[in-house]
Amino acid sequence: MERTKLTDSLTAVAEGLLRGAVAKADRGERWDWDSGLTSLGFDPTSAATGRAYTGRWNTLFLRVAQMFGNEPPSWDGKEPENPYATGWWATFQQWEGLGAQVRKGEKASHMFVSRNFGVCQDHGASKKNCDECHSFDVMRRYFRMVAVFNADQVDGWDPPKMEVPEGTDRVETWIERIHQRSPIEVRFRPDAFRGSFQPTNKRITLPTLGRFQDAAMVEDTLCHELAHATSVLPGTERETSTEFGSLPYAREELIAESAGWLMGLSAGRAPNDDSSCSEGDNSVSYLANWAGTFNPEKLGTEISSIAKQAVAASRAGFALIGGEG
Repeated sequence: MERTKLTDSLTAVAEGLLRGAVAKADRGERWDWDSGLTSLGFDPTSAATGRAYTGRWNTLFLRVAQMFGNEPPSWDGKEPENPYATGWWATFQQWEGLGAQVRKGEKASHMFVSRNFGVCQDHGASKKNCDECHSFDVMRRYFRMVAVFNADQVDGWDPPKMEVPEGTDRVETWIERIHQRSPIEVRFRPDAFRGSFQPTNKRITLPTLGRFQDAAMVEDTLCHELAHATSVLPGTERETSTEFGSLPYAREELIAESAGWLMGLSAGRAPNDDSSCSEGDNSVSYLANWAGTFNPEKLGTEISSIAKQAVAASRAGFALIGGEG
């Protein structure tokens, strides 16, 4: 009877969280979720200026280069073994200016930079100033390819240190327990853009600890991914989808975020720099993004079912991280 009451109570809490998310989505307040991760030194960043590179293609090229490191790019489904540890990049000359040296034999990655130049239509000048009229009628842009090297390819330069948040000891204990009590593997990777779970190899991947703002964000991310991982555990198996943005994918995100929040609640949530996050506001924002994928009427009828699955997933996850030993 007590177990039934507890289940009913947790289900009511999960439903409240989900209904709050639906209301937020209906009001159009969907994009204020905070991942708790810093992008400095992870997103492609110039070591010379300290500013992130701009441009969709440059970001894509350098992220792929960071992912594969010194290995040639391969799309055979296997994860690269030696990704670059950071997203700091610079040209050969810029590294020399920083007192560093690109190691012999290292291969460059490439990006595009754009420059504007003026054209005087009367005199055909295309330099800084027309010698005749000292002005330009038109400004044109050209692109050129630039070779850059990652910080892992140079000697004599250390990236700015990323401090590990205080209070992450409990996360390490949780990970040890997960490894002892289940087939799920948890690991940190420097090239991880965000937390993820791969069902095929039962693996949770998290960004390195230094990218998180505080211990609470580390715990929230681990609980969320652990909730996803319960989909492959006996007793809580459920169908999931890898088609990003689809309704089945959105449903699984609603289950995982609700379950992760309940899991953290059961474990005694770590203090957070932003107290609103510990009260569920950040989770509601995340849920609202996915709730907006559904037809509001259809989601309204499914909230109870999603909440029940979230409670089951949170219990299965807490059984792995809670208690002693």
